Amino acid sequence: MGIMKKLPNGRVDGVLEFTDKIYIIEFKFGKAKAAMAQIKDRSYSEPYLTSGKCVVILAIGFGKKKVEYLLEELVV
Repeated sequence: MGIMKKLPNGRVDGVLEFTDKIYIIEFKFGKAKAAMAQIKDRSYSEPYLTSGKCVVILAIGFGKKKVEYLLEELVV
């Protein structure tokens, strides 16, 4: 697992790489929607799209009483 992995457009909070899948993970205090927007706006998944593996983006938002997530599988 890569934590705070430096990419061309910034630093993603986490990257989990398995034999068949790669998970791109971003955490935000607040809404998962903001974390998903950051992943897409900064193209965090781009370096992995030619890996031949399924790329999954996972956006996690958390607050004092609530945790939410958005999960999107990219077709490569």
